[in-house]
Amino acid sequence: MLNKLACLVICTIGLFAEDNKLTIYMGGKPTATETYTVAKDDNKIEISGTANAQIGTMKVSIDKFDLIEDAKYQPVSVDAKATLGQMKISHVVTFADGKAKDEATTGQVTKSKEDVIHPDTLVINSTLPMFAWSVLAFRAKAEGSDPQSFYAYVVGQGENPVTVVSKGIENVEFAGQKANLNHFVVTFKQSAAGDPVTADLWVNDARRIIKIAVPAQSVEAYQDGYAPVPKPEAPDKETKPQQ
Repeated sequence: MLNKLACLVICTIGLFAEDNKLTIYMGGKPTATETYTVAKDDNKIEISGTANAQIGTMKVSIDKFDLIEDAKYQPVSVDAKATLGQMKISHVVTFADGKAKDEATTGQVTKSKEDVIHPDTLVINSTLPMFAWSVLAFRAKAEGSDPQSFYAYVVGQGENPVTVVSKGIENVEFAGQKANLNHFVVTFKQSAAGDPVTADLWVNDARRIIKIAVPAQSVEAYQDGYAPVPKPEAPDKETKPQQ
């Protein structure tokens, strides 16, 4: 019994696991939520979760996003399933020998696609889920201000370069609290033909994403327990007395 208990303790040393929830605001209004788990040990990292969004009249659901990487942050596989309105879409991607092999299914049609990628490429979606950037939060260096270069494989599309610049530690204000967080500015392309997008990531010392902002798209995301500073209410217009 003691040996079994000792083995249990030893086997769990070094394991990092945490449940997370991001609330995403578009134009200042909450429109999406992401619930996910990050599990990390000496052998692999696994990030998995779901997301739900209401964008205009369309309901978007990330039914599954399960990413597995090895200890060197080299992706092994990603299993992604989404529902856009009534349309079901899935991608099952395996990574090996510098290639990403994608079995993509839209409705009842399945197509195979193969892309050449860097072995340690990041794996993201073009939009949701934003929690896929958690791997970059682990990998980006907070020391120094020189640009850091990465590559990101956008599921269903291909690989594009990513540039990260550390802005150091900032005291960030939230509703009812402040926090000292590492600030990273990330520049990337959501598609090969698209224009570069700039996003700001604020992460704590444990490399947990606390806030994400994409200013050009009026999008912000906040970790559970944090919220945006409320905008001041517009002053009431004084009623002028009739002449």
